Amino acid sequence: MKSGLFFPNHFVRIALQSLEEVIGPGGMTTIYSHSSLAYLAEALPPDDMNKQFDFTDFAALFETLQSIFGSRGSRSLAMRAGRITFTRGLTIFGKGSITEPQPGTGPLGPHSVLIRLNRLSNFLNTVSDQRSTVIATDIPDTFIYTVQVCPNCMDRSSSEPVCAFYEGLLSEAAKTFSGGLEYSTRELQCMAGGAEACIFEIKLD
Repeated sequence: MKSGLFFPNHFVRIALQSLEEVIGPGGMTTIYSHSSLAYLAEALPPDDMNKQFDFTDFAALFETLQSIFGSRGSRSLAMRAGRITFTRGLTIFGKGSITEPQPGTGPLGPHSVLIRLNRLSNFLNTVSDQRSTVIATDIPDTFIYTVQVCPNCMDRSSSEPVCAFYEGLLSEAAKTFSGGLEYSTRELQCMAGGAEACIFEIKLD
């Protein structure tokens, strides 16, 4: 059953191209087939921003990735795909609108990283049916990114967090927003495990 919640075609197209870069064309054909999305092997979603790719189908792709490569292998692959997706997305969606500082924000630092993470969250909230927020914590250089409507684990069930794609995407985002500092992202709670939201901790390594 479909969720009735959608990503824009363009974002999904980038994510699928990124995942293919990680596992290869043959691997993607297998993923599509086992996810009952074989049509994607013939044609990716259109190159437009129409909200037409259902969250349930997006989650099914990563559930299939896990079933084929196992929890550890799929996590590594999904994280790499998430990192590539962010980098490719910047070149297409408009780098300046997300990464460039606003007047008076000062040099790069934790506050600037928070501003940019908020812009990313707001951007994804605007172009998709995802709903997310981000806040700073009392720990220096540490942020909490919460996804209340998560496209990565929609209708999935797991005893462990499964949204590694977002871990990779958010790690690469924080690295870019900080001017090259290495940040790690860890999913603390996952809706696939029964949590009310997917909660990610982003912190400076």
